[in-house]
Amino acid sequence: MSYVYGDGTEALKGIDLTVAPGEFIAVIGENGSGKSTLVKHFNGLLKPGRGKVLLDGKSTKGQEVARLARTCGMLGQNPNNQLVADTTGEEIEATLEALEIPEESRARLTDGVLQLLELEPFLDDDPRDLSCGERERVALASVLVYEPRLLVLDEPTRGVDQETKNRLAGYLAEYHFRGNAVVLVTHDLEFAASCCERVILMGDGRILADGDKHRVLSESLFFTTQFNKTFREAAPGVVTGEEAARALEALR
Repeated sequence: MSYVYGDGTEALKGIDLTVAPGEFIAVIGENGSGKSTLVKHFNGLLKPGRGKVLLDGKSTKGQEVARLARTCGMLGQNPNNQLVADTTGEEIEATLEALEIPEESRARLTDGVLQLLELEPFLDDDPRDLSCGERERVALASVLVYEPRLLVLDEPTRGVDQETKNRLAGYLAEYHFRGNAVVLVTHDLEFAASCCERVILMGDGRILADGDKHRVLSESLFFTTQFNKTFREAAPGVVTGEEAARALEALR
């Protein structure tokens, strides 16, 4: 699959990729490598110039984004752009209404996502009055509430503190544990390594590497974690803080 923007920029070149149910994937690479362009094809925000994209076995061409969103939920780089209602509860209800979720299912879905993301105290608050991390959780709730089987997040940790990152990692782990696929576009390699199982490295609109996080991150000199750089010689394959702690203990 390939994609060229209107100004002639060839953003994707010969992409061949499968995302399977239940996978947890990080898409990494430098700015302009094609990461965001790639994932915008997953729910039909962009349609391929050459080749095809299949979502749940059906081509995205000719399908509206609203219909594709029922299977592929996406949280963009600026969650504020996805907040349109006056309260957290109304924000979640707006999504359910737009996707025509049956009335009898809405209370269960709403209660479930409020509990998962710990948003019950903010149900009647205006999301725009909340902290950055809280707003991100509300935006995420508006996507997770209808339980899409594929969740795509584009730079979800940008500008948030470590505590918020830890919370997000926990939410995503629980959502993934339920059998859903998660695709994370990020420059935060430590966060990616702590959450994901598979890593896709992109460059110049192509997939340069794709596989288990330990292999892809260990084989890269630049796109890897500080833990891997520190322990590369003494304990090859270490990419997370937990693995580094275990390696340090073993080396003593």
